[in-house]
Amino acid sequence: MDSTIIVAIVGAIATILSAIISNRETLAIEKKRREKGLIELPIARKEALQGKWKGCGIQRERRKGDRIERDKPFEQELEIEVQKKIILGSGKYIFKDPEGDEVANIIGEGKFRHERFFEFEFRNTDPSVIQFGYFMFVMSANGTELNGELIGFGKTSQTIVSATLKLTKVS
Repeated sequence: MDSTIIVAIVGAIATILSAIISNRETLAIEKKRREKGLIELPIARKEALQGKWKGCGIQRERRKGDRIERDKPFEQELEIEVQKKIILGSGKYIFKDPEGDEVANIIGEGKFRHERFFEFEFRNTDPSVIQFGYFMFVMSANGTELNGELIGFGKTSQTIVSATLKLTKVS
């Protein structure tokens, strides 16, 4: 075989391997950056947080068309999975309304700042809907309640919204 062909093949293989290794290193660096300053929970706290949570919230102000509703209650469901230092979750809000309930499905990712305190960034599961925000939660000492605050952008109100939340572990 001609030496130029062998050099070309070795060069191609080296280029491919270099791209694969570089990508793996980039992913590892990104993971370290995401987890920087975060804590890994003790197993008992992880088990307490993981699972299904239900409760209610009070949105301080909710605009719907020309109408402004104050202290509007809603139901909240959240399913949480804990992976080392990262929290994954999905859930929904349900605003009860005589004209028809309004449901918003969300997914997100969070992180611990302390074994009782965590933040969770969420967005609507429908990519065509602009709705996103943050929860800040405090987990009770016995691991059965989450109390927190929400700030985000509301899909119906088309404005920044805030709410208080109280969730209880159901499974």
